[in-house]
Amino acid sequence: MAEPMVKERGVSSILIENPYYGLRKPRKQLRSSLFYVSDLFIMGAALILEAQVLMAWAREQSFSPLVCHGISMGGHMASLSVAASHDPVGLAPCLAATSGSVTFCRGVMSGAINWRQLERQLGEEPGYLRDVWPLVHSPEEYGRIKDEDKVTADHFMRCLMDECTHMANYSAPLDTELVDLVTAEFDAYQPRAVSDVRSLESCYPGSRVTFIPEGHIRAYLFHQNLFRQAIYRVIDKMVSKYGAERGDASLVQQ
Repeated sequence: MAEPMVKERGVSSILIENPYYGLRKPRKQLRSSLFYVSDLFIMGAALILEAQVLMAWAREQSFSPLVCHGISMGGHMASLSVAASHDPVGLAPCLAATSGSVTFCRGVMSGAINWRQLERQLGEEPGYLRDVWPLVHSPEEYGRIKDEDKVTADHFMRCLMDECTHMANYSAPLDTELVDLVTAEFDAYQPRAVSDVRSLESCYPGSRVTFIPEGHIRAYLFHQNLFRQAIYRVIDKMVSKYGAERGDASLVQQ
């Protein structure tokens, strides 16, 4: 993505290596398989902070406009990063979900979760339900169960992930017209065809959505040009609305 954007539009990129990925993995971690559920929340919090630091540096260097972009989980992390910004920032999340619960509890990734172990831990540690459950808020209908006796491991996980990662629990960007989403219609990793999950665009009134008639993998492999076009549209809109301090735009890519 970065090299074609330099050639096509002169867009520079800052590439963030996600916590728990690449050189930032714990020594014994296998690929992207996190050891603990809590690692996912630590990852998001660290990336949000790091993105704010990088965007502040880019502004000090007079790079503008700034657009956060990412694909799949990277798109979700980009959305979280923009939610924490006090300045207008563009956003182009591609193949991203509204919440981590969609990916890990509803999509094909749910098959990689050791639900039996989580169910056992939930039963062995009553403090999870006693102390944590009252603090959890999910914007979705399934999060409104009040009776602790009705909470299963899957339900607890979905609501816990919504509490920490659901975009409706975060502030919307200062200018939602600077949000341009690209979505795969037949995405099995971030399924849209479930009645109790809000769409990502519903969190961004005034945003634009491009639908690709593909699944997650094929959309990533064969339609990256549409991802770049979304970024360019955001850049052009930002220049039109807010101007630019320099001609070369800087992209923070998650």
